[in-house]
Amino acid sequence: MKNKSRGRPRDPVKDNVIIRETLKQLLSRGYTALNITDIATESGVSKATIYRRCSNKSSLVLDALKSLPGLETPSTGKLKSDIKHLVTQVIAVKSETNLFAVLQNLTGEMFNDKKLEKEMHPYLNDRMSPVKSIIKEAIERGEIPKKTNIEASIYAVTGPLIAMSFFRQQTINKSLIGPLTEIIYRGLQK
Repeated sequence: MKNKSRGRPRDPVKDNVIIRETLKQLLSRGYTALNITDIATESGVSKATIYRRCSNKSSLVLDALKSLPGLETPSTGKLKSDIKHLVTQVIAVKSETNLFAVLQNLTGEMFNDKKLEKEMHPYLNDRMSPVKSIIKEAIERGEIPKKTNIEASIYAVTGPLIAMSFFRQQTINKSLIGPLTEIIYRGLQK
């Protein structure tokens, strides 16, 4: 959460409680029904405490999303290994956090709320930056052609990972890492 004021230092414990409650209510109610008053009540803080941290509901949600772990950019020197590391990280994030459940919820909301959609795009692009990095590095190493469409390649990598994460409620079986890596890798080599 951004510190906007010059007053006394903010309490990081309150920040964490507000973030946890925002994510909890986002999952249980959805974005449209998310309510700052209820978040404040359940967090044991005033609405003013929340508004000192975030100016509106969408910025509170983005701060909550940013608190969840992102993907690290693998740099093994080989595209196939980098993809395998990304797939492994996605499976870990799916099993250890509620990031994909929250994003699944927000995806539907973005169709109806253009302001939310506009504010979410930089966050989502940032989340995909490790994929963009490994594709650019693979092009530089000559593993995939220089004429490769980077944007299309990002979707070729993220599409199966998002589908796997969004459409499976249970933990994803780690035995899928190898086959999924192979399919993505072969698709990028075409």
